[in-house]
Amino acid sequence: MKWMGEIPSHWKTVRLKRTVNLVNEKSTGNGIPYIALENIESYTGRLLPLSNIEPDSTCNSFKTNDVLFCKLRPYLTKCVLAPYDGKCTSELLVLRNFSGDTDFLHYILLSPNLVADINASTYGSKMPRANWNYIGSCAIPIPFISEQRAIVSYLNNKVSKIDKYISTAEKKIAALDELKQVTIADAVTHGINPNASMKDSAIPWIGMVPEHWEVKRAAIMFSENKNKNSKYEFSHAFKFNCGTLVPKDETGDVSEYRDTYEAYTIIKKNDIAINCLNLNYDFVSQRVAISPNKGILTSAYLIITPRNGVNPYYYNYLFKAMDSKKLFHGMGTGIRLTLSYTELKKQFLPNPSFTEQDEIVAYIDRKVAQIDKMKVLELAQIDKLKEYKQRLISDVVTGKVKVTNE
Repeated sequence: MKWMGEIPSHWKTVRLKRTVNLVNEKSTGNGIPYIALENIESYTGRLLPLSNIEPDSTCNSFKTNDVLFCKLRPYLTKCVLAPYDGKCTSELLVLRNFSGDTDFLHYILLSPNLVADINASTYGSKMPRANWNYIGSCAIPIPFISEQRAIVSYLNNKVSKIDKYISTAEKKIAALDELKQVTIADAVTHGINPNASMKDSAIPWIGMVPEHWEVKRAAIMFSENKNKNSKYEFSHAFKFNCGTLVPKDETGDVSEYRDTYEAYTIIKKNDIAINCLNLNYDFVSQRVAISPNKGILTSAYLIITPRNGVNPYYYNYLFKAMDSKKLFHGMGTGIRLTLSYTELKKQFLPNPSFTEQDEIVAYIDRKVAQIDKMKVLELAQIDKLKEYKQRLISDVVTGKVKVTNE
């Protein structure tokens, strides 16, 4: 009972497994709504839009009003009340026939204190999981059913208001992200001088460009980097993270990665990397990044090196603009719709003078920094609201905030 602290004297405490049934029904059927971990928002219990991708493995089957609770440690904060019959990843426990109000159970399982208790019990090195024997043995508070319903009504009202504030902030962030994309695309394709004479670029997605700009094929400005790490010069790799390259998460002895990393590509500082795989997967975002330093990156990605007279930061922004407009989709080939250098090098691109490229990059950097500053403020507001929401749920389901039946 440590996780819940003191509770009202007339409330009971019961082990979770004595209040609910763990269901292990399996489903292999197609065309059934499928809930993956990424479809559940952490700590909120909110179900996010589903994808159309069918899982290859056997799934757990669930029914309307079942509670789905994740047992995988990084995602213990994911719990949702099923709004329909369907199937889900086997990492979600399916809990049915709660002896009280199911919405009340849902709120209990969203309590960060209970989640922290369960988290401490997880085992395994790479993908730690919680055991149902431990989860089921956790004590939960059980008020009278009338109090449970009053608590649910109170939390539904409060949470709904908090979620509206969060939604408003999220819309502001989406608008700022769109403004950033528009700012970048406009600057790299039309320049930053509003009084410049314009001409037709003959590039359909760009249209008019400043009259003094040249237009060149990508092959003139870039070469493909296929320099393999065959001598194991580098033992640590980069990975994509929201349009940037960051050190890859590596656990265990680095020697375990040798066979894999010897096939990686050695990237130089200012090389541009494009995640060119599965271009039809819209959930893969921000496919373009510039290398901050020398290192290695999986050879599955397209890596290009700028030639002399090319500002890599200008073209990093240009390719990001192309990515945001999903222009790479039309260049992909094969079943997996993959972009190759053979296709990319044919593309005509704007080529301002090197001095103007520098000026455009400085302008975009300044504008992006201003937009990101506003975005940070909105994100901080969302974090505060989510923290308040978690604390409120925990305090209410444990009786620390009194809720009347009225």
